[in-house]
Amino acid sequence: MNMHAADTDRPDVCSRVLCIDADPANHAMLKLALVSYPSIDLRIAVNGHSGIRAVRTAMPDLIVLNMSLPDMGGMDVVRSLQPDMADGSCQVIALTTEAFSIDIVKALSLGVLEYWLKPLLIDLLKVDLARVLNTSLARTERHERRACWLNPQPAAPSA
Repeated sequence: MNMHAADTDRPDVCSRVLCIDADPANHAMLKLALVSYPSIDLRIAVNGHSGIRAVRTAMPDLIVLNMSLPDMGGMDVVRSLQPDMADGSCQVIALTTEAFSIDIVKALSLGVLEYWLKPLLIDLLKVDLARVLNTSLARTERHERRACWLNPQPAAPSA
């Protein structure tokens, strides 16, 4: 199966992605991986404080968070975003160099969706993004169907 073709079948997958990471190489990799999603608005925050502000300004659908930031720990960012993750407003993917650490376990317990190991590899990143973004769309569709079921629209008056 051609993964690129599968990616472009769903250009509406997600509209806003925020990358909280100081590493320009990771920014470039993410931009390259998102080429198949022209409708996605990718924003970059280079530290934890600006990332949290960006989340509060315009809630992204997906946040890619480097757990090693220059101004604060990734766990501090996760803790500040935890209410948003808990209510389903956003999903967070943690980037880390450690295959297993107590911070990753804590982050997952606070609602981080998953973690990806650095250095990022473009082919794996494309597959992981396609999976996460398509899951995000499915979750949004389920939420909208549930909202319609719980709050049905009144029937139009008959003539």
